[in-house]
Amino acid sequence: ARVFLFMAASTFRASALALLRSARPVQHVQKAPFAVISYHPSKKQPVLAPATAFVPQERFSQELSAFSARLKLNFKNQDLLVQALTHISSNSAFNNNRLSAYGSSIVELTITEHLYYNYPHLPNRSIRDLARHLNGTECLVKAAKSTGLDVLVQSDLKETGDRQQVIGDGFRSLVAALTIDQNLKTAQALCRDFLLPVLKNVDITEFLNLQYPLGALRRILQSQKKPAPELKIISETGRKTHLPTFVVGVFSGEKSLGEGAGFSIARAENEALRNVLKTHYATELKGLSLPQDLEFREYSAEELKQIEKGAPAATKSA
Repeated sequence: ARVFLFMAASTFRASALALLRSARPVQHVQKAPFAVISYHPSKKQPVLAPATAFVPQERFSQELSAFSARLKLNFKNQDLLVQALTHISSNSAFNNNRLSAYGSSIVELTITEHLYYNYPHLPNRSIRDLARHLNGTECLVKAAKSTGLDVLVQSDLKETGDRQQVIGDGFRSLVAALTIDQNLKTAQALCRDFLLPVLKNVDITEFLNLQYPLGALRRILQSQKKPAPELKIISETGRKTHLPTFVVGVFSGEKSLGEGAGFSIARAENEALRNVLKTHYATELKGLSLPQDLEFREYSAEELKQIEKGAPAATKSA
């Protein structure tokens, strides 16, 4: 009886295993080999080993070609572009992990440079905070979606928060890849084209420290050698009611700088001062030539000798 029960149990176990295997067949998927970044001393730039170059799938390759044509990227090294769009969760050997770190510094440099030259009154702390904000995931995702990059980044992460971070890293990596494949000017142009529209929808005044507005305005007017600010009540209604309204103006000498309203004189004064500071700090200069817009060239040995002697180098004809 024991032998019979043992044989019956063994037969049942074998049948159950066979049924499970037939219901859930095991599929072994072999991933294509990915390229590994190396440094070639003679070419002075990172290159991909041709023996392990990654060949994208046909559909992805078509989408990538359309993406490059739409943005006029003209990548010389297509493998570098593929790497910029491959997250580490998708492949641990061939990914954009290092590129995203490089691209992050370029994005922040580009935005900082734009803010420094176009907003001459913006405090240094506000410039840093704004640059970090635009280099953050939320703003980069908006820029990436306007390019179509968000659907091209290869990743195994499916959660919404993780996916947002992946897309942001993809944009940073694209900027870095453009710098390596072409030059910094091209990469910064991409940043300006797709991140500055995002900046237009950002309230710059939210990044200002307006805790002591009267003292700040006094220092500004003093540096400009203008009269100190004066606060005057322009109009008021319902002073003796439960809902009074006061309008206070800020003046420098005879010139009106701005005004503000509030349910008390103190609130109206504070609002008026803050409005004046917001207008001052958010003043934007347009049409400026930034450093990345300038053309640089290498001087010949003869020109360098002339410069050392104090003579001006010959201007290169266009």
